[in-house]
Amino acid sequence: MFESYKLKELGKFLKSTRINLGFTQKDVEKITGITSDSLRRVEQGQVLLRFDTLILLSMAYKKDLIEDLKVYCNSTRLLSYYTRLEDLIINYRLETLQNLRQDYYDYIKCFEPDTPINYHVECQFEKLLSGISKYNSSTPQDSLEDFIDAMRINNTLFNIYNYHQFKYTVFEMRILLLIALALSTKNEFASSNDMLVYCLKRVNLNRNSTYNEKLLAIKIYFNLSYNYHRIDCHDKAHKYSVKGIDFCNKHYISYGLATLLYRKGIAEFFLNKPKYLMTLNQSLTLLLIEEKESLAKKYIDITYKNYGIPLSLDTLCNISKN
Repeated sequence: MFESYKLKELGKFLKSTRINLGFTQKDVEKITGITSDSLRRVEQGQVLLRFDTLILLSMAYKKDLIEDLKVYCNSTRLLSYYTRLEDLIINYRLETLQNLRQDYYDYIKCFEPDTPINYHVECQFEKLLSGISKYNSSTPQDSLEDFIDAMRINNTLFNIYNYHQFKYTVFEMRILLLIALALSTKNEFASSNDMLVYCLKRVNLNRNSTYNEKLLAIKIYFNLSYNYHRIDCHDKAHKYSVKGIDFCNKHYISYGLATLLYRKGIAEFFLNKPKYLMTLNQSLTLLLIEEKESLAKKYIDITYKNYGIPLSLDTLCNISKN
């Protein structure tokens, strides 16, 4: 999880709050038991408050400091960068990669040298940027080492054989997904699929799951379907594409739905199901609705070149008009 804080600004806020109440650091020590030295370090932005310290200060200052702490947290901004990174994988918007790298490095530079943005977070994100760049290059298999290094920053003993022995945050589950994708580029489909199924079982999909967790599940369904397609297990490719589509419909999410419909249509083609053309056209129609015409054209070219299936945007436009 991306968790880092603007500790200097937080410290100044806490100091001004104390002074406005007319308290000295010694006064706060008498009220809360927090030593003056500990409070001094907090107010100078040298350390992050522990939960129990926040509770004690909240009682002394008559303020909800747990809620105030959110104002000084950078996690939302950092997670927005990862969301953009995810977008590269699902929607193939590779042209945004360079902008993302530059934006992120500019963001890191804006911190004062002694602002302790979590060093592990910074290293981890940089490894992910490097891995994504390699994954979308002519040698995608080179990305595996970067993704494994990113995981080892918080799980030092991690490897592709013992991954099931660890507990993962949602963020780390995303890294595990990327490792599975990198394994598939090395044609290690059995290992990749086992890891993807593991991710699917571990991701939180109850009614309290977050939107990002739902997106993660959709990506897992898609990549399982695609992996099984690549090893000609079209029944399983169909199975996971349908599961993914049902998941999207159940949660009213269109993100990734077009690509899942495409995977379902191709699986239906190989399984000699009569409605494959309708499914493929549904995929293209949804891409047009989402204003992803370039991706729709790419699918049309690939579909004809690889499978001899003729698709046309003109036909879709005529159908929509009628």
